[in-house]
Amino acid sequence: FTADRCYYCEMKGDKCIIGSDALKEGLLSLAGEYTLDDLPLLKSVIHGGKPLIVHDIHTTDLIDESLVKVCAQRRLISFIDIPVIKNGKPVAIFCIVQTTPRNWKDVEVELVQETAERSWSAIEKAKIEEAAREEEERKEFLLRLNDTIRQLEDPVEIQYEASRLVAEQLKVDRVHFAELSDDAKLVIRKDYVRSN
Repeated sequence: FTADRCYYCEMKGDKCIIGSDALKEGLLSLAGEYTLDDLPLLKSVIHGGKPLIVHDIHTTDLIDESLVKVCAQRRLISFIDIPVIKNGKPVAIFCIVQTTPRNWKDVEVELVQETAERSWSAIEKAKIEEAAREEEERKEFLLRLNDTIRQLEDPVEIQYEASRLVAEQLKVDRVHFAELSDDAKLVIRKDYVRSN
């Protein structure tokens, strides 16, 4: 496309999450988490439920004057915004942006629509695979934990080994159990501290 900016905005409730954006040198990244009120242009795309193709914000009647000002401030002069709708709900918006006016061709709009749909499918597949991987890692950890502490009899050693395994699993420097004594004090019998 030789566009100046491209990003995928995932919708989670009233939150818009832009994980990253590909952009031309000199532009500021939009990556971050926003509310729909923070991004009125995307809010209008979500509420419209259909692609928004703007060749030039200064000559279009598709967006109101307040949105034109917001777009101009962010250098969003020409763009294609494609909402991704699943089960009747907006789940994402795929955006291609120019900092100058551009007459988008029908073939470009169709390609952006297809890219939006395929990207959503790939993202969903990756999320499912990541969740399965995390679940497998969790099961492996719990099995390793059970195998380790089952052999121990000393409660302090059980706490220590459990702490060590948790620290290694979570890649943290220190883990310990704290017990509440009869006089309401916290007692740490032995903690795990990762050596450098």
